[in-house]
Amino acid sequence: MSSELQEKEIRSGLRLSISNIALIFLMIVAFFFIGIGVYAYLSLEDARADIRVHNRDIAGEEIVEAVNNIVNIIDTSANNISVWDEVFQQLENPAYYSYWRKYRLLESGIIPDFVTDAEVFNRFGMVLGESTDSPFPNHIDTSDLEPYIDTSEGFHLIIYVPVKRSFDGAPVQGYIGYRFPFFETILRLHTFRYIDTA
Repeated sequence: MSSELQEKEIRSGLRLSISNIALIFLMIVAFFFIGIGVYAYLSLEDARADIRVHNRDIAGEEIVEAVNNIVNIIDTSANNISVWDEVFQQLENPAYYSYWRKYRLLESGIIPDFVTDAEVFNRFGMVLGESTDSPFPNHIDTSDLEPYIDTSEGFHLIIYVPVKRSFDGAPVQGYIGYRFPFFETILRLHTFRYIDTA
């Protein structure tokens, strides 16, 4: 009989009241909604991270596009110079180069308007006329004409391009250096959507 009594006590301990069942149900529902909330939060954070990476990639593409635009403008200018007889006259006889540089080269409209300074060098890389107001060196290494940033007065991009006649196979007769404010020029010539320019 004592085993029956023990069995009844065990069964009565296992009985759940309605309030206990409701409490268990509420806990299950609460854990379910907490789990959904955590999952939604983590999913949103993943989506935000993906959007940030995507925007950074597109911003990089925008910068490349802006720089390519500037390079195309410089290339067009170099093509225009290759048919401008005055530059070849200066390369052959630079006696009046300083005057020509100031009043013709920089004011003619043949070079892009964002260019703040320009200089012509002969085929050996020597400047045609030394000037105290020119930011360019008196000699350039013609074997290394990589563009570079001049930080002496802000951020100015320096680009050198060969000057030669426009027909095929024409030898290089000289070089022209362009100097312009890099960031201001990019901001002026290109509208950015993914880069904060403020």
